[in-house]
Amino acid sequence: VENLKLMVKTFRRERHRVLQSERTTVHGADSMLMVLQLAMAEVSKKRGGEFKVSLSDVLMAWKHLLVEKLHLPPPSCARLENHDLILEAYDSFLKRSNTMDLVDVLTTCKQKKSQNFTKIDLKCHEKKDLKI
Repeated sequence: VENLKLMVKTFRRERHRVLQSERTTVHGADSMLMVLQLAMAEVSKKRGGEFKVSLSDVLMAWKHLLVEKLHLPPPSCARLENHDLILEAYDSFLKRSNTMDLVDVLTTCKQKKSQNFTKIDLKCHEKKDLKI
């Protein structure tokens, strides 16, 4: 939990170097579930149903969403019928609302860490602190 807090704190401090907009909001796990539920309800409505979705379907889609975004082995349970449409709606919502989920933050941090971005920035900050 502390590592996650540190990662988000570092990301917020350095986001101006990584993102096009400094006004990007990061969704926590509870908000991610809410966005997923809204995306699923939107897909249901577009396919001629009602703007609602069952909790069990949301939790199943959540499991698959996390597994796919983290590039983990797939779970043993089957994906929902409209899984690809749901992921598309989820990603579209994040993009339209200028938000990111925690998995996107993790992915961005890993990419920058592999480029030694964070280490270089930390060294620059340390040098500035020494001169002051």
